[in-house]
Amino acid sequence: MTKTTIKEVAKHAGVSQSTVSLVLNKSPRVTNGTRKKVLRSIRDLNYHPQRQARSLASQRTGNIGFILMERYKTANEPFYTRIFLGAEFEASTHDYYMLLTSVPENYNHQEDIPRFLLEENVDGVIVAGRNPHDLLQHLGKLQIPTVYIDYWLDGLTRNAILIDNPQGGYTAVKHLINQGRKNIAFCGGSSRHPSIQGRFTGYLRAMRESFGLSEDQIRSKGWVFLEPDETSPTLGYEACEKLLTAKTKPDAIFAVNDGTAIGCLRRIKKHNLSVPDDVMLIGFDDVEWGRHVDPPLSSVRVNKNQMGAMGVQMLVEMLQETNGSEMPHKRVIPTEVVARESTGGKSEDEAELYF
Repeated sequence: MTKTTIKEVAKHAGVSQSTVSLVLNKSPRVTNGTRKKVLRSIRDLNYHPQRQARSLASQRTGNIGFILMERYKTANEPFYTRIFLGAEFEASTHDYYMLLTSVPENYNHQEDIPRFLLEENVDGVIVAGRNPHDLLQHLGKLQIPTVYIDYWLDGLTRNAILIDNPQGGYTAVKHLINQGRKNIAFCGGSSRHPSIQGRFTGYLRAMRESFGLSEDQIRSKGWVFLEPDETSPTLGYEACEKLLTAKTKPDAIFAVNDGTAIGCLRRIKKHNLSVPDDVMLIGFDDVEWGRHVDPPLSSVRVNKNQMGAMGVQMLVEMLQETNGSEMPHKRVIPTEVVARESTGGKSEDEAELYF
């Protein structure tokens, strides 16, 4: 079967071959009317342009790089998996391929730099979560369009899709307060991560507004566990022991993510305490497996697929900019509390959003 050529598309649409090429490369120089006419001819003739030829014409690779640390690319960290899937789906709508790579925690810039950066095989990069500073500095020097998702660091990052962590932490704690709880503890690791700092800020705000407690007063009660170690179920399990043996025992715990919350749940049960009767528990991120523990976990929902999609949308906008604008982009994703049985809410089938 003979393939349709760009010349045949141009003839069918009544335009020049260069105009078809401009449409294929999403040039803003083409009027909407002409663009629609060319796209109609492409569809009618079932034309599929060769990516290599298009790349040569546009000086673009058609690829977007996606970087995250190795520890996030596991079954225990579905948060970033969802972000990647959202990004990949959105990239396909813009005719881009996603190239996924991961870098080790002990990143060595001489050995571990992503290959697609060495080969200059991407038009832009998405960086998800915390990553090594050496890598971030290198990306800045390359001046390649880059979008950061769930991470912001002054001086190193410019364009980002961020969670409204302070508001998410605040509404999580207010939910516990509205359930009648007063002795509310904060449990988490990754204390240097901006997202965790934001959630802690929201926690402190809710405790201050509702009970007049300062951070020092809260810490003096033994209600704060916040360490540099990475968040995980193991950290939650060990941290919860310290919280439960505080002089004033907590009647509720806000964990910085669902993995940490599930570790807390195991430790609470080991103390023969009931969730939610003795201790209410709420996490953050609303990952799938938090819904299948006993009792199902209340959580702060983050639209992870949307974050990935918005990251690609922002990157595509940057690639299409022709005015050389250096203004940084920052977009914040709202959150919402999902009340399940771990905070006295309904069963999973009846789980409801709390505002």
